[in-house]
Amino acid sequence: MADNRKNSDFRRQGKKLSSSLSMDQKLQLLSGANFWQTHALPRQNMSAIRVSDGPHGLRKEAGQ
Repeated sequence: MADNRKNSDFRRQGKKLSSSLSMDQKLQLLSGANFWQTHALPRQNMSAIRVSDGPHGLRKEAGQ
């Protein structure tokens, strides 16, 4: 029962966040800021997320 509440809370928060984003912001989340990071959306309090390339672990670009 508690899991269902958590899921519905997350779903509600996701819909609220999604409705607050412009189309450009939504597209930014799909395209990425660079090869290894998503765009940050500071107005929505969303930090950039570093991604990995699977079985090789986390790699970083020089200077990051």
